[in-house]
Amino acid sequence: MKKKLSDYEIIHGSTLSGAVRLLGGAQAPEEAEGNARQFDASKATKFGVIGTKKECTVYSSGNSCKSDGVQRAQFPCHPTHVLCPGCAFLQLEGTVKMNGKTTVDCPFTCDKSLNIDALFVVAGLTSNEITEFEVQLGKNAYRDSICPNSACESFVYADSIVYNRVQCPKCKNNNTWYCKKCKQSWKSGDSEQYICGNATCSSAAEVVEMLNNCGPTTISLGDEVLEKVPKLRLCPACKAFNEHSGGCKRMTCKACKKQYCHSCLKFWDQGCGYSTKCAPPAPVQTI
Repeated sequence: MKKKLSDYEIIHGSTLSGAVRLLGGAQAPEEAEGNARQFDASKATKFGVIGTKKECTVYSSGNSCKSDGVQRAQFPCHPTHVLCPGCAFLQLEGTVKMNGKTTVDCPFTCDKSLNIDALFVVAGLTSNEITEFEVQLGKNAYRDSICPNSACESFVYADSIVYNRVQCPKCKNNNTWYCKKCKQSWKSGDSEQYICGNATCSSAAEVVEMLNNCGPTTISLGDEVLEKVPKLRLCPACKAFNEHSGGCKRMTCKACKKQYCHSCLKFWDQGCGYSTKCAPPAPVQTI
């Protein structure tokens, strides 16, 4: 039988109040995703991942994320470290796309990293999503060496980088050089490898700090003993860093191959040499 308001002693002119329950807010991420993601556990076993019905608690403060009926993944770092596909996707997205990292830490109290390929499987990524994540991972890995030319934006791999002065292999026909630190065009001369010449770049301050804090060394050559010589010097020819790690005072610059005295900074056989007693050690260099 249908009820009327008068059955509850509610009459014309009464004031009604009510409460509405809203979905969202406290809703776990997997609920918001609609539990749409699934994965094939057989494809994850090669990564040591086991398909399980254990609850996923990573984003729910100890409570299940309520991914009911969805296969979950138990990762090899610990039997209780279980992720559902939706939470695995959120972990990937937050780490790789939002935080710019190349490794994904286990979201539980663990010091392990999760296998990226395993996460791709567990998150149920489509081929397009895998491509997006792989491209982003590449950008994250080479973030400091992506060509700043907007028409290029190629990855500049480590073997193409010499100190801070960088030339993109793809753009080098235009003779374009840029600073790895600030991504601005290189303004210093061709012999300078560290300081780009841009006022807003931090490279100059970093060079000064390294020179001031490198500490002293002692260089011995027969009867000649040179004390309190800075371990780190800038080549007098190209300004590249060179560290004295033992041996005599003659230094061959690892960048330009010029030879000079690590103590007095005169070019070899042009003011200093084995037969020439060295002048007092040059002070800490400035730029």
